[in-house]
Amino acid sequence: MPSVTTVIPTRGRPELLKRAIDSALAQLDVDNQVIVVIDGPPDAASEAVVHQYEDDRVSSLTFNHNQGPARCRMAGARAARSDWVAFLDDDDYWYPDKLRRQLSAVPKGEARRTIVSCQSHVETPTGTYCWPRRMPGPSERVGDYLFCRHSLFKGESFLQASSILCPREVLAVHPMEPVAHEDWDWVLKACEVGGNRLVIVPRPLLRHYTEFKRDSLSNRHEFRKSLAWCLGMRRIISRQAFAGLLLQTLNGALTEKGDWRGGLRLLSVAMRHGRPRAMDLFMFTSQWLFPVRMRRNLRALATSTGARSGVVKP
Repeated sequence: MPSVTTVIPTRGRPELLKRAIDSALAQLDVDNQVIVVIDGPPDAASEAVVHQYEDDRVSSLTFNHNQGPARCRMAGARAARSDWVAFLDDDDYWYPDKLRRQLSAVPKGEARRTIVSCQSHVETPTGTYCWPRRMPGPSERVGDYLFCRHSLFKGESFLQASSILCPREVLAVHPMEPVAHEDWDWVLKACEVGGNRLVIVPRPLLRHYTEFKRDSLSNRHEFRKSLAWCLGMRRIISRQAFAGLLLQTLNGALTEKGDWRGGLRLLSVAMRHGRPRAMDLFMFTSQWLFPVRMRRNLRALATSTGARSGVVKP
């Protein structure tokens, strides 16, 4: 069987951690080792969850001080001895055939340079969706796929850490770095710079939770850090992708805070350094005209949760 190491970064959520570990151990037809990385300061409740497994497939690493999700994931990846490494956030969980289907999707002869993602059942306070709604085109750049949106609602493209399976060799050459938006940063550098390919399995293989008001290791990015990261991406992604990243993705976070000065700054930077499309400008304006709660309710109504997104209970 193919060998995989699942890395689960965690801190202070033992009840969710157990669900994540159970879903990793339930993977079918895969030799899967689980490494739980407990972010500092030491968390006795999380350590107790790991110790309750009398299974040599489960081990843990603990940091004495806070390191953040990227360093936690890389610590687990460096401890892995498998061919493949998968990431799983502690508040998400996989369906039993997740790793098997992803490994089956790797093109023949391309195992050493293929990063595999998948669709997810994304649960939000207003509904559950199947994201991404579309797959990348055959020659579409990863940056254009992620940030050049063609529809009104979020979820057309989607990439999140719990969906990622990649060769351990790719992580050795292109490690995940502790920057704002570390998931996107890593996949863009690995694919746009490193020449690796991204494959997305067109089937929901996990359940991911977002837009809930709860603390996590990866939702604490500040606007200045996010903008600095976006500016650093200018040399990697196309001008259209850069404008979409600013005017749709980053601007959406500002509207939740009512930071219109930050929004005007984004518009200025996008016009000066990017190539905004009509959709980018329309979405930028719409995000300021309509409150986030209204947009989410409209999204739930437009996608007819469950009927049109194909949501099923695992």
